[in-house]
Amino acid sequence: MFIIGLAGGIGSGKSTVASILRDLGAVVFDTDQLIREAYGPGGELTRLVAELLGPDTVAADGSADRAKIAAMIFADEEVRRQINALIHPWVAARWRTLVQQAEAQGARVAVIEGALYADKSTGFDQLWVVVVDREIALQRATQRGGLTRQQAEARMATQLPPDQHAKLADVVVDTRGSLDEVRKRVSDLWQQHIALAVQ
Repeated sequence: MFIIGLAGGIGSGKSTVASILRDLGAVVFDTDQLIREAYGPGGELTRLVAELLGPDTVAADGSADRAKIAAMIFADEEVRRQINALIHPWVAARWRTLVQQAEAQGARVAVIEGALYADKSTGFDQLWVVVVDREIALQRATQRGGLTRQQAEARMATQLPPDQHAKLADVVVDTRGSLDEVRKRVSDLWQQHIALAVQ
């Protein structure tokens, strides 16, 4: 199994690139979705975060109060560090299990989509980083993500700057331009970096 880590900041176009890679034949696991599921009523992360930050992080329906947790993370660097130290290993263990299952079913390329990872030490064969101009990322985050500009800028401030992120990458994907242009760019990168590796 060839494993691609797909990283990128808010509004970078990471999900679009993941969708294109899926069309090209990869199985894609969205770490944000894995976290959402585990934050559900009675979920494992709901329980672990409540143990770390207190029972008021659990909503009335038994799920994690993600808005409250997010506010705590963005307001306090130490809370963010503690949450990351809890969630990152959990996510890594979860996607490894899913990759093993996909490989057993014949899959040859897996994409781990998520901004949690900044290097290959987690177990990727390649790290792909999605980048775009800051202003475009902000426009996407506000127009598609439902955030105010202030909220988008606050989230962006907690993430590794695109130029620093790109320096860690094996492959950099620029998502400027039309969807067709991005699709062509990703398809070319697939041929250059993946097709030969999985023949």
